[in-house]
Amino acid sequence: MGQASITTISMHVRSLTRLLVAEKGGNGFFVNIPGQDKAIIFTAGHNLMDENGKRTQNLRAWWSDLGEQHKGVEILESDTRVSKVFSTKPNEESAIDDFGIIMIPKNNNPQPPKTAFGFALRLAEEERLEGICNISSYLTTARSGEPPTRSTGRFVNPILKQHQLEYLTYTEAGVSGSVVWTGYNGAPIAVAIHNYGPKRKSPKYGSRGSRIDMKMMREIMEWTGVYKRAVAIIAQPIGKKPPPPLPLCMAWSEQDKVLRIHVQDDTEPTPEEATFQALPVFSAAMLLGKEPKEEIGFAQIDKRPNASKDAMRWVSWNFDWNNVSFASALSRARLVKWDVKGPWEGKMAGMTFTWGDAMREVVFRVDDEVVKKWELSLPDTEYTGIAYQKKGYNDFENAYKKFIMKDV
Repeated sequence: MGQASITTISMHVRSLTRLLVAEKGGNGFFVNIPGQDKAIIFTAGHNLMDENGKRTQNLRAWWSDLGEQHKGVEILESDTRVSKVFSTKPNEESAIDDFGIIMIPKNNNPQPPKTAFGFALRLAEEERLEGICNISSYLTTARSGEPPTRSTGRFVNPILKQHQLEYLTYTEAGVSGSVVWTGYNGAPIAVAIHNYGPKRKSPKYGSRGSRIDMKMMREIMEWTGVYKRAVAIIAQPIGKKPPPPLPLCMAWSEQDKVLRIHVQDDTEPTPEEATFQALPVFSAAMLLGKEPKEEIGFAQIDKRPNASKDAMRWVSWNFDWNNVSFASALSRARLVKWDVKGPWEGKMAGMTFTWGDAMREVVFRVDDEVVKKWELSLPDTEYTGIAYQKKGYNDFENAYKKFIMKDV
């Protein structure tokens, strides 16, 4: 987990937000959420709601691109969301869930910045974070035009509380909603939203932040429309290519312990084995002029006898084994990008990843080597036909290389 370069850090000053309200100040930061058309600011829930559950009035957000004299962009209540748990009990007892977001259209006038922090849900599975802990904030005492401060320290390890990080890093009142970040593959990755100081005045106790993990991101991505609770991944024709006689989707084969192509009876419900949860699980930091690396995760509830409650299994695209299987942890899965420009909703996409020095893509094969033509018209046929090729190549006759996520 390398420390991020200073150039990258200075660019990310632009991704910080100062929240301006009549009675108090606060902080926020932009995070790149793939697949939708809003710029998303993460912040503490108590910046958006008081302890009586009353929503913050006259809220404005300011970022450095606006210039020193700008009074900030007005934020309407309808453009904010606060976590369900914190909304019910908006006080320190709900510290773990003290988070919310602000949504700003990317085509807003003035426009939000073109930079944003990345996130990595793989990191959220770790029981320790060994990298340097950084908190970047606008202090309430800062005068107009004064740059944000950055304090560094270390994370409290092992991580004791699920969904919360503690860190021995200087914080002060008024910096709630600040980004807690670390270097990951040479760029800043947001790992928590700072919301409280230490529980006790003792060097052993750290400041606290809501961890950017699967629990938080499912809620945030549901608000932004990119968390899908139940979808089928269905092959789509492009250009003049005819569609298959019946829909082709991906399904788990318990017998073969791999994912295969399933010929779906379009008059019947999609089987459980072909139904997946889907959400973005990784985005690199968004830097000026650079397309961020992004990954999507497809998962099913792990129903094996020894699996813990609510455990998920993640689709792993195993190029070197030429198959698709399940991994019991996100960190063990090989992932793909849902490759389409702009919002995902209703659009066909490729599923791509980099291997070696080339971009690869997932394809559904329909050639005679893997399936007979008549079988493609036979509902519930299953065959091993998910394969990989260099992006833009045609290694397999009539293979499908575009897909949709269809709600089931």
